[in-house]
Amino acid sequence: MALRYLLLIGPQKDRPDGIQTRIDLLTDFSLAIKSDAFCLYTNSHDRVMPLSGDRGAIIGDIFTRSPAPRAVKRISTDAEIEIARTGGRHLIHNFWGGYISVIVTSGDAFEILRDPSGAMPCYYAKVGPTWVIASDINLLCDAGLVTPEINWLFMASHFLAFDYRTEETGLVGVKELLAGFQLRVSSAVRELQCLWTPWDHVTSDPTETVLDQAHRLRDVVATCIRAWAEAYPRILLGLSGGLDSSIVAASLAHHADLIALTMTTGEGEGDERSYARAVANHLRVEMLEGFHDLSDVEISRCTSTHLPRPLSGAFGQSENALKFRLAKRLGIDAFFSGIGGDNVFCYLRSASPIVDRLKCEGPGFGTLRTLNDVCLLTGCSFSEAIHATCRTLRAGSNQYAWAPNTQFLRPEVSGVLSSDRHPWLDAPVTAVPGKIAHAAMILRIQGTIDGFPRTQPTQINPLLSQPIVEACLSIPSWRWCEAGQNRSMARKAFSDELPTAILDRRSKGGPTSFAYDVIDRNQTVLRDILIDGELVRANLLNIEAIRSALPISRPVRNADYMRLSLLVEAETWVRYWQAYAPRGVRPRPKTPDGAYERGKP
Repeated sequence: MALRYLLLIGPQKDRPDGIQTRIDLLTDFSLAIKSDAFCLYTNSHDRVMPLSGDRGAIIGDIFTRSPAPRAVKRISTDAEIEIARTGGRHLIHNFWGGYISVIVTSGDAFEILRDPSGAMPCYYAKVGPTWVIASDINLLCDAGLVTPEINWLFMASHFLAFDYRTEETGLVGVKELLAGFQLRVSSAVRELQCLWTPWDHVTSDPTETVLDQAHRLRDVVATCIRAWAEAYPRILLGLSGGLDSSIVAASLAHHADLIALTMTTGEGEGDERSYARAVANHLRVEMLEGFHDLSDVEISRCTSTHLPRPLSGAFGQSENALKFRLAKRLGIDAFFSGIGGDNVFCYLRSASPIVDRLKCEGPGFGTLRTLNDVCLLTGCSFSEAIHATCRTLRAGSNQYAWAPNTQFLRPEVSGVLSSDRHPWLDAPVTAVPGKIAHAAMILRIQGTIDGFPRTQPTQINPLLSQPIVEACLSIPSWRWCEAGQNRSMARKAFSDELPTAILDRRSKGGPTSFAYDVIDRNQTVLRDILIDGELVRANLLNIEAIRSALPISRPVRNADYMRLSLLVEAETWVRYWQAYAPRGVRPRPKTPDGAYERGKP
């Protein structure tokens, strides 16, 4: 089971009535730290590190930096003092991992830091004078600290950019502490500060050769992944046969308790087993093969009930069901994946690398070479690449614009994209377009990595580890598309450890056909759920567009599948929380029909 924690900040006399009784009802939960200023409950005491002198605590996993990262079980007194003095900055600069730190700065003031990878979830709310901070929204609600109420204004913004993460959530009064941010709270104050930004790590070392960069990348990737493996000994790795999961497999190949799982639909595009087998055989890793199964999918069942916002889609229920069964049978400690590889390894399909090299080195052979690389990567002509380069140069903006998706939404919803601009998008004036896009890709993956319910083994996405992200940011964008290969530097870094079939892959299959089947075979149910649903009642969806997209008489258009899957997930998520009640309490009646109005929750 994943680490769960509940932190109550504020004097004991001010804490919510009956909180201890309600917490006692939670399975495997007990008090880890108690002081006059705060108390911490958890289901895993061995992943809580109290700081001496009631300074606070570190919750989760932390590791030392290179060259040989190792798990830290005890912080030295000097490090504790520096962590407290710097408000957590010492942790960011000298350690990494998946953690939350809590630091007492005075009698009623605290600083809470979430690590830059976002590996440890962190949600918070204020209940009277008490601040409550938890690993999962179910914990806040089961403890009776939060009564779920849909934040309709957030939902409108969420549909426009579902992977753009802000501190707002789909439940009124519940916020998320974002990765790399520090939250300062007291009885009367709440302040946020961004302590980690990609822009501190984009400078390249001009003396480093391509080979130097590849060796450095290989070392940091392999050592970080192995450090995670030491913390979670029995691992189930999702091995798709693509580059990213294969790199994770190569880094774990000598780990004693590793089992790989590849999923297939059994037909052409969705059958990647030959590639996954090639990796498993090459690395001598045990691998299981699983089939996506429609019987494991119920379109009316929400997959995101453990989250304060809807994500994913019903088709994911099939793979999750198999993983959860295997985890129980095999005693799995953690699920590992290659998620985030495209983002971290700078998979760009644009003219940005050409512009970056032109701005950094000027016109010359190097820029011409990158021009050719981009043409090979994208399949465009020299003329098209030159025109795209000129357009990018003329645009001249160093600010990333998040394009909203208005598909199936009412026209008036299109203007409510969150105005909260994430600091990672605030590029310095000297930033080049490729690095601006790289930073945005790293932010984008942060919007989708919430993982499995905390009642399951934790999900580790090791490629998002802080040292790996920082190393990748320091490599120029044009290095990632050399010879027309996407993620070129990652291929070079692991060229001696992976089979040629993987290193030379330029295409990738996936379970797309299965996701299509889920929608096609449930068209009638899906249509009824959406058209007679809460999202329509809240005036978010364009009901005529929904009817047109689900004609029943023919398959859904390819361009509509994933969007419809997200919308039905959101509809079932809303219904779940509207009917939610804490343990031992009768479900609340459904909320009356409401209307969405701009600017009003």
